[in-house]
Amino acid sequence: MHDLAFIYKTLYGFHNHLDLSNFNSFVELYSSKNPNYDSAFDMSELTTYQSNPTFIEDQLLKLILELNHIPIKPEYMNLYIYKMSVESISNGKEDGILVDELFVYTIQSFFFTVFSLANDDSNLNFDRCFKNFIVTLDLQGRRKKIGGYDRMAFNEMMCMPLNVLNLACDAYWCALTFIIGHELYHLTHKNEKHSLEDEINADHFGYRILISMIEFQKVNRIPQELQVFSENQYLSPIIFLEYFRLYEEFQMLCNVNAQESSSFSPKLRENLITEAYFEEIPESFNTEEGNDLLNNILDAIDKLEEQLIIKFKNGKLDFIINKY
Repeated sequence: MHDLAFIYKTLYGFHNHLDLSNFNSFVELYSSKNPNYDSAFDMSELTTYQSNPTFIEDQLLKLILELNHIPIKPEYMNLYIYKMSVESISNGKEDGILVDELFVYTIQSFFFTVFSLANDDSNLNFDRCFKNFIVTLDLQGRRKKIGGYDRMAFNEMMCMPLNVLNLACDAYWCALTFIIGHELYHLTHKNEKHSLEDEINADHFGYRILISMIEFQKVNRIPQELQVFSENQYLSPIIFLEYFRLYEEFQMLCNVNAQESSSFSPKLRENLITEAYFEEIPESFNTEEGNDLLNNILDAIDKLEEQLIIKFKNGKLDFIINKY
């Protein structure tokens, strides 16, 4: 269920969640390319999602709080606020985690892009993935708009084997768990000054939450519909942070005067997670598959980044850059 709604959200965003026509087209295309997966998409499962677009996130947040004994009850809020951000908010009596729909849509799209390329790096699919990669950086990153370049090409990019599609979905949910954990730290440490040290502590807390959820799944404490926490996803937050590292690079390519957004850079956060996992990963974890998964995704990201730089140097991105 979590995978189906995730795919649907990525294709059409929360603001179009009542329109199934385009999603039906994707399902038909996917089924035609993968005839062995005729039952992969049960359209009746979308009924709950259509009536409550954040029902999975609500369940996930509730489970994180319950299993980790966190004594607050924040509301998960999803709004299109054009900020590409996730924020913890509180009025003293009530707490919330505000997630920009633009952030969700962009990160989901990025995850599908890099997993698709890692699975199929043929020239045709690379072209699809690169174009969508640029859309995530420019249209969604710089211009703060939800959208795409070619719906049919995007659907074709999404037609990866079901196991890869599910891996991409699970990686996103694990990254979101890390993000939620980060904001829960802020909500339980309201006297902090949001210094660099506070942000590092919040990331460390978020990473511990992710590892704890992986451990809970190993002992069957995660409901079936939320079983996204496989051991091979323990480094998934790095994929999420790679998007923001690449976005900052894109900004600096487009504007030589641009600088890193803060001292708490995506690369610093990646390095801290890499260091933290040596402390947080239980000895019982089998990390080999997770390492291989991340390395495959990073290889795909390297190909996209290399092409980005080549096209920039050759003036192939001038039509984008000159819009500003």
